[in-house]
Amino acid sequence: AKDLASWFKKIGEIAGDGGNVTEALETWLNPLRLVLLARMGVVKEEAMAEAGKKFFQKASHIPLAKIRNFIDSLDKANYLLLRTNANARLVVENSVLELF
Repeated sequence: AKDLASWFKKIGEIAGDGGNVTEALETWLNPLRLVLLARMGVVKEEAMAEAGKKFFQKASHIPLAKIRNFIDSLDKANYLLLRTNANARLVVENSVLELF
């Protein structure tokens, strides 16, 4: 639950500052996609940059299906935020729930 609270806090900061939420989503999506590819054996962990390796290690306990669902959900959130007047905080919070 602590991790979920920290996710929601970060989302609140991004959405509350008038921050670019779609840019933040892309920042999250890139390493998540890399982790997914590495976990599937498409990309070797040794080939990742140091930051990617650290992220890979932190995400190693998350089931592959949850990572894939989270990526799909963030893609949908990005689509909604770019094309509708949806509440950014609620859309992204809903996506994060895919991890828990």
